[in-house]
Amino acid sequence: MNKDITIMIELQRFWDNILRGKTEIEKSNKSILYWKDQLKKNSDEILILETNVKNIKIRIKEKENELAEKDAQIKKLEKRKDVIKNEKEVIALEHEFSKVKSDKDTLEDELINLFDLIKQKEDELKILQAESIVSEKQSLSDIQGLEERIIRFQESINENQNKFDDKVDQLSPVVKTKFMKLTKSHNGIAVSKIDGEICGACNFQVPFNLIQDALKESKIVNCTNCGRFLYKE
Repeated sequence: MNKDITIMIELQRFWDNILRGKTEIEKSNKSILYWKDQLKKNSDEILILETNVKNIKIRIKEKENELAEKDAQIKKLEKRKDVIKNEKEVIALEHEFSKVKSDKDTLEDELINLFDLIKQKEDELKILQAESIVSEKQSLSDIQGLEERIIRFQESINENQNKFDDKVDQLSPVVKTKFMKLTKSHNGIAVSKIDGEICGACNFQVPFNLIQDALKESKIVNCTNCGRFLYKE
């Protein structure tokens, strides 16, 4: 087998490891972003629910103050009964009393509904907070594992890149130029094995004469379809 081909096969192995490592790092980074996004969503949901509970408590306080005002109005109206002088004033007082009592009943109903609502929201908040603690613990553990995975793959990339850089200069200049160009292709394949009569990179049928040349130590051949260097074992 041609010396340059032998070197390229080894270089391709290093390069494949580099590309595989980069792909895995990209996947891990996407997973980390996903888990961080989930943590933020959980935090945002809790914040929204906490704000909701806070606003309901404010509304309850406002309704309680309004109810206290209605009670005070009712007491004043009851005191006015003692100083009423005619039937017209009695009718007016009864009308006013009926209006205030109706408003009070409405406020009491609204308060009951608000107390039911805040109980429901506080229960939801407790459940969400408990779930968030478990989810956060798991997410942070997953993120840590992914970060450690990234470190391992980066170390592998660095190791293979160093081996690649040390070896690539052993190629003859013309071969090196084309080889480096091919490694920048979409899948990074620069040299491929002929499988039977088929190029392992593009699945194109290799002419018989090229297959014969690929077996010769003095020859370097390229696929007539994809241009990659070919070798035949």
